[in-house]
Amino acid sequence: FVERTLGFWNGDLNPHFFNYPTLQLYLASFFQYVYFLLFADASLESFIAYAYFADDHALLALARALTTCMAVANVAAAAALGHRLYGIGGGFIAGFLLCILPLHVRYSHLATTDVPATLWMTLALLFAVRILQEGRLRDYALAGICAGLAGASKYPAALVCPAIAAALLADPGKRWRGLSLAASCTLLSFALATPYVL
Repeated sequence: FVERTLGFWNGDLNPHFFNYPTLQLYLASFFQYVYFLLFADASLESFIAYAYFADDHALLALARALTTCMAVANVAAAAALGHRLYGIGGGFIAGFLLCILPLHVRYSHLATTDVPATLWMTLALLFAVRILQEGRLRDYALAGICAGLAGASKYPAALVCPAIAAALLADPGKRWRGLSLAASCTLLSFALATPYVL
């Protein structure tokens, strides 16, 4: 989250590293570059050299802060999902349990892909539930986009797709149109967020 993200600053967005997809690397790199523009008083070359060879703590802290913000958003998404399924009490319980879940707490302050992938998966499930409850085409598209971004954060997170497909199959009126919309949004968002995997 420092070496790879700084590598994008020369214009080559290919990470040359595919153990993880690139969405979170791109996001971290963007915020690190904004930090450089706002707070650095050195040249770009000096800033990169200093971060590479002397002290990368500020840039790593930014990547960790991004993960923490996404973890907080995940609590809100889990609460919204619980509210959709079980009312206000269910939403409160879902949000509270995620707040104290040891693995979520442990990974929420680290520069990793786990929490961001979980956020996108939770949002995909939220929109899948909205498909079942309201059946709007907008929810098909949003579920697909979030599923693609989940896979673009961490490959196994794309396993949220069968849950979306189950929601789509439960709506016979828009089944094929919704399925094609969700599938195309999933593939497009994945391709845009991690293009060099293709």
